[in-house]
Amino acid sequence: MGTKKVLLRVLYLEDNPVDADLVRRELAKRAPEMELVIVATLLAARERLALTTPPFDLVLADLALPDGSGLELLSHIRERELPLAVVIFTGSGDQESAVAALKAGADDYLVKRSEHFADLSRVLVAAHRRFQAKLKQSARPLRVLYAEPNAFDVDLAIRHFSREFPYIHLEVVGSGTDVLSRLPQSLEAPAPCDVLLLDYHLPGLTALEVVRILRQERCLPIPIVLVTGQGNEEVAIQALRLGVSDYLVKREGYLQRLPVVLENVHKQAELNRAEARYRNLFNSMRDVIVVADLSRTIIDINQPALRTLFGYETEEVMGRSTSMLYADPQQFEDTGQSVFNRPGSDSSGKLLEVLFRRKSGEIFVCELSALKLQGDQGESVGNIGVIREITERKKKEQELTEKNAELERFTYTVSHDLKSPLVTIKTFIGFLQQDLAGGNAFGIDKDINYMLTAADTMEKLLDELLLFSRVGRMGNVPVAANFHDLVCEALASVAGSIAKRGVTIKLASDDVVLFGDRSRLIEIWQNLIDNAIKYMGDNQSAPCVEIGIDNAGGEPVFYVRDNGIGIEPCYQEKVFSLFEKLDSKSEGTGLGLALVKRIVELYKGRVWFESSGQNCGTCFRFTLPAALAPSKEQP
Repeated sequence: MGTKKVLLRVLYLEDNPVDADLVRRELAKRAPEMELVIVATLLAARERLALTTPPFDLVLADLALPDGSGLELLSHIRERELPLAVVIFTGSGDQESAVAALKAGADDYLVKRSEHFADLSRVLVAAHRRFQAKLKQSARPLRVLYAEPNAFDVDLAIRHFSREFPYIHLEVVGSGTDVLSRLPQSLEAPAPCDVLLLDYHLPGLTALEVVRILRQERCLPIPIVLVTGQGNEEVAIQALRLGVSDYLVKREGYLQRLPVVLENVHKQAELNRAEARYRNLFNSMRDVIVVADLSRTIIDINQPALRTLFGYETEEVMGRSTSMLYADPQQFEDTGQSVFNRPGSDSSGKLLEVLFRRKSGEIFVCELSALKLQGDQGESVGNIGVIREITERKKKEQELTEKNAELERFTYTVSHDLKSPLVTIKTFIGFLQQDLAGGNAFGIDKDINYMLTAADTMEKLLDELLLFSRVGRMGNVPVAANFHDLVCEALASVAGSIAKRGVTIKLASDDVVLFGDRSRLIEIWQNLIDNAIKYMGDNQSAPCVEIGIDNAGGEPVFYVRDNGIGIEPCYQEKVFSLFEKLDSKSEGTGLGLALVKRIVELYKGRVWFESSGQNCGTCFRFTLPAALAPSKEQP
C-alpha cells in the first residue's frame, strides 16, 4: 500500500464531541489529504504545540473552551511566532468575536452553521495560503528609495515606519540627481530598491524630470509614488501620464495611508512582472492556446502560434466564437457536449481529434486538449483549449499502418513461396531414398535434377528478397541524371529481350533532370520495360513500348505504355505485391513491380496503372517528387 500524501496537518481544538465528529467526517469526505488531530482542552493544545518542531500547518480552534478561550491559544501562537495559520470556528456568530479574533491575528473566522461545515476544507486551504503569503512578505522587507529634501518630513516618516511598519526600509536621498545615481542605467542591472518615493519639490532636477528619465530614457519599470504638499490636478495628471504609479497629497494622516500605497504599487509591479513572464511563456508555446468564457467566446489566445497555425491575427478572432476555427459545425457542438457543457464533468484535459480550418480555407487535423477553467470557488468560469496540429503524425501513422500491412503480407508471401521449393526437395529426398534402395539410376538422376531446380528457385527467391530489403536502407550517393540517360541505360540492360521479341521502343523527346541514386532510378524503368515485354502476348504482331513524361497536370508524371495483353482494373493493388504474377507460367519471381513501387515511394511518389482490360495494353504511370531537385527529402 502507498503512503497517503498529506496536504495539510490540522490541530483542531474542540470540546464538543458532536462538532468534532462532524468536522472529522466532512474533512474525511471532502479533503482526505488533510490530517486532523483533535484535542478538547487549551492545555492539551499547548502541549501538542510545545514540540520543538510543531507537526502542524494550521490550528482550527473553538472560541469557548472549558479551560480558556481559542483567542488565548491564538495569542500563545502569535507571541511565540509559531509558523501556523489559525482559523477560529465558533458557534457564536457575533461581530465583536469576529473582529477580536481577526485583530488578534487570526487568518479567518467561521461560524458553525450547517452550510459552513461543507465549506470548511476550502476555508482552511485558503487561510493557509494567505498565512504563507504573509510569511514570505514579512521575511523580505520592502525597500524604498525616498527622495525628500525636507529634514522634518524625513524624520516623521522614519519614526512612523520604524514604529508601525518595521518591514518597510527607507533609504533617504535629498535630490533627483542622487536618485538617478543610485538606479541602474537599464533593465539589465538589478534595482537597489522595490519602490521609489519622490517628493514633488526636489532641488535641481524636479520629480517629474526624474520620472521622465527613468521611464523614457532608461525604461525602468520600478514603481514610483509621488508625494506633494499641493493638491494640484494638473500635476497629478502630468505625473500619471509620465508613468507615476500613484500620487499622494501631504495632508493630515497621509503617513497612515502611505504604507498601504507603497505596498499596493509594489504588489501591482510584481503582478505586472508575473503577467509579463506568463505572457512570454504563453506566446512562446508552439501549440495554439485558446482561452474562452462559458459561451465559448475567445477572450485570450497566443498570437504567434495562432498566426502560424491558422493564419489569423489576434484582433480577427478576439471576441468571436471558437466555432470560427472549426471545420465541422457538428464537431464544435459535439466538443461542447463532451467536454465543456457536460454536467459534473471534471476539469481534467480531454484529448480529442478535431478538424480545424485555416483562414485560407484549408482543413487540417489537430489534437485538442480541452479542459475547464475554474474560479476561486471551484466554479466553472470558462474553457481552455490547447490545439496541436497532427497532420504529419497522422501521415506517419498511416504509413506505419501500411508498412505493418505490407510486412504482414511480406511474411505470408515469403513463408508461402519459400515453402514450395522446400516441399519439392523434401518430397524428392524420399523418392531418392527409394530409387537408391532399388538401384534405379534413371530415377536417381531425375530426383537430383528436381531437387537442384527447387534449390535454384529458392536461391533466386532469397537473392531477390535481399535486393528488395536493401531498397531504402543501402544506396549510392545521390547524383544528377537526365531522364533520357536513365531510360537508355535501362533499355541497354533489357536489349536482348527487346531484340528477341522485336519490340519497337518510342522514347519521347521531353527531358528532365532527376537527382537520386542512379542505379535505383534505372531499376524503375528497367523493371517496367521488362514487364511490358514479358506480358506483350504471343498474338501481338507489332509490339511497341512508349516511354515519356506527361507535364499536363503541372507535376511531371512518367509513363511506360505498351500494347500487350492488358490488365483487368481489379488487379490494381495485386500487381504491386511481392511475388505476384498474373501469369504463373511467365518468367521471373513476380518481384519487379513490387520493387518499382518500393523505389517510387522512397522518392515520395506513387505508382499506378491504366488499362481497359484484356488485349487493350497497359500504361504504368508514376511520380518522383523528391527526385526532381536536391533536398532534405532525398532517401
